[in-house]
Amino acid sequence: MAKRPSLKSSVNTLTASERAQEASRVAVTLSQSMAPLSPAAASGATPSRTTSYHLPDDLASLVEDLADARFRLMRRQREATMRAGAKWEGGRVRRSASGVLADVLEERREAMHAELAAIEDEIGRSHSIS
Repeated sequence: MAKRPSLKSSVNTLTASERAQEASRVAVTLSQSMAPLSPAAASGATPSRTTSYHLPDDLASLVEDLADARFRLMRRQREATMRAGAKWEGGRVRRSASGVLADVLEERREAMHAELAAIEDEIGRSHSIS
């Protein structure tokens, strides 16, 4: 049986510079597809506390799935950055369902403040009438 020809000759080897450019291109593409973090979540300096809320199972699963997808995306970005020889500036790469919920609630902050003010106004009006 004849020996099969090697595929090595048909594989283009990239220089370090070409690999860095490709990794940078991948990292930019991935970072553009990721939703930006809210200022509160990005700074990490906001005081926080642990609370427990009862969520429907499908919503809890969705939050967990999104947290896992964000984790995988950030890990891929970090690896591409490091392969390019650059320093990773993106912070810790971790799976965070709390981060997903914080981002969603941050997006709704103004609407929640408006609803709270409307309810307090309604309660204040009905209390002053009584």
